[in-house]
Amino acid sequence: MKEDANKVASSLLRAAAACEGLRPSNLLEITAFAVGTKSALRFVLSSEDADVVSHAAHEAQIRHSRRSIGLQRSQNGWAQIVPSATSERAQLLVLSSQLDPEEILTAETSNAAQAGLFLGYPECCVRALPQIDARGPQWPFVFISATGPSEIVDARLNRFAAEWGGIGLLGELFPCSLSCENAKHYADQLHASAVALGLVRLADTAVEHALMPVSIANDGTVAHGDKGGGRLVTFRW
Repeated sequence: MKEDANKVASSLLRAAAACEGLRPSNLLEITAFAVGTKSALRFVLSSEDADVVSHAAHEAQIRHSRRSIGLQRSQNGWAQIVPSATSERAQLLVLSSQLDPEEILTAETSNAAQAGLFLGYPECCVRALPQIDARGPQWPFVFISATGPSEIVDARLNRFAAEWGGIGLLGELFPCSLSCENAKHYADQLHASAVALGLVRLADTAVEHALMPVSIANDGTVAHGDKGGGRLVTFRW
C-alpha cells in the first residue's frame, strides 16, 4: 500500500511541479490523496496544466474527469464559476479514488456544499461557505473580524498563506472560523500525510509558511509579513 501511495504522490507532485498555475497550497492535499486520507482532489487549471495533471493521473491509473468552465477572478485568490461565455475559460479537473469524478464535477457547478463534502472538507466549514462567499474578495474579514487585534491564531488555520503563494497546512479549505477544531484536525491530517510519505521537507516548509505573519489591507488583499499595511495577523504552532 505504501509503495502505491509513493507512486501516486510522486506522479502527481511531479506533474504539479510542471504546472505554472497549480498553487503550492494544493501540495499537501495531493499527499493526503496519495495516502488515502482524501478520496478526491479538485483543481482549477489552464488547459495546458490540466493536460499535464490528467496525463499523470492516467499513468497512475487514477480516475479523473474534467470540464471547461467560465471563471471570474478577483484579488485574494477569490474566483467564482460563472456561466458567461465572455468570462475567463479554465479547466475544472477532478481526481477520485471512490466516487465517479463526473458526480463531483456536477456538484462543483451546481451544489457547492455537496462538492465540499465529496472533497473531504469538514461539514461545519462547508456549511459556512455561503457566508464567506458573500464577502467575495473581502473574505479575510470574515475571519479577522472575530479575532482581537493582538490575538495569535493557530497556524493550522492559516488559510491566508495560500494567497501569497505559500503552502500552509489547510490546502484549499476555507475554515468556518479561526478556532475550528475540525479544520485543525484536517490540517493535521494533511501534514501527517506528507510525513508518512517521507516528504519531511515539504511538511516542514508547510509549517514554516503557516507560521509566517500576514497583513490584511483595507480592501482585503493578503500580503506576506507586514508589507501590505493594514491588519497584521500572527500565528503560533
